[in-house]
Amino acid sequence: MPTVNPEEINESVDYLTSKLTVIPSSEKLTKELNSTLQKSNNLVQEVSKLEENFNSIDTVELNSIHQALQTLEQTYSEIDAYEVIINGVIEKVNKIDVELAKEEQVIKNLRDPLFSQLPFIKK
Repeated sequence: MPTVNPEEINESVDYLTSKLTVIPSSEKLTKELNSTLQKSNNLVQEVSKLEENFNSIDTVELNSIHQALQTLEQTYSEIDAYEVIINGVIEKVNKIDVELAKEEQVIKNLRDPLFSQLPFIKK
């Protein structure tokens, strides 16, 4: 039968004991695991809520919003077209104003000499 040296046994026990103190206690590991599990469950709940919110968006509402946006876009296009027409009218009115001013000047040039010849009309 082999002989066992008590010193070797003590060294082995000391070595194993030192290694055991490095390993976290199972209680600490359990707490960390439970904490991580709780965080994971919270995240799962948040994702579920987000999915519910996303799924609750009604496609009828989305289609209605899309249609309203298209109508708004068409209205803006019509406004742009009217703006072009109005600008054209303003241009024509400005040309007419210029022509009227010229005609007024011609009338004034003709009228002033006539009025100056009439003694009873004052300027």
